[in-house]
Amino acid sequence: MLAKNTFKYGQVQVKPSKFGEWQIIEFEISDSDASFFNMRNAINGRSHLNVEAGSYTRLMKANEVVMSNTQMELQSNSVAYENATGNVLIAGLGMGMILDAILSKPDVKSVLVVEFDQHIVDHIGAYYKDDSRVEIIQGSIFDYQLTDNEHYDYIWFDIWTFLSQDNCEEFITLYEKFEDHCDWMSFWGLEYFYEEYFEDCGKVLI
Repeated sequence: MLAKNTFKYGQVQVKPSKFGEWQIIEFEISDSDASFFNMRNAINGRSHLNVEAGSYTRLMKANEVVMSNTQMELQSNSVAYENATGNVLIAGLGMGMILDAILSKPDVKSVLVVEFDQHIVDHIGAYYKDDSRVEIIQGSIFDYQLTDNEHYDYIWFDIWTFLSQDNCEEFITLYEKFEDHCDWMSFWGLEYFYEEYFEDCGKVLI
């Protein structure tokens, strides 16, 4: 468990490991690598993917990067860190970056995490077994059965590997399913599609 008084947004407690098809890997980005990568992003109109030199951690499945704690990931998850309060529901555990961040907030009372992959539940979930505020269950958030009185102060949906307009149909499905069971909700990557799809949805934060 991370110490709340020393927590820095983006730090994670997971350690390098292999489990099933998954790997947790620590890696370095040098100044020259960051400069080259960011220059290429500028040319291709993808400056939102820029990085800074430093030490990072990433979660991989087979040879594909699923998530990391680089600047783009921190920025795209910051809405959850800033707005989570009270009783929280998270769809997607990943390597626990946003769960660590949310648990560092003293006003967070409980966090239910719904994670599809059993290997992630078993391996990453083990880091939270001693935190009484956390419950992690295996399943699809689309199949999750809400009770009539189930209500959350904030819900964070982060089940997508890539930013894509194709995700918007699932955003809408989840919004309609959970809108009567929360005060506020947010979706990873929604800021790129908000005006087209969610401008009139009163419970969505970006």
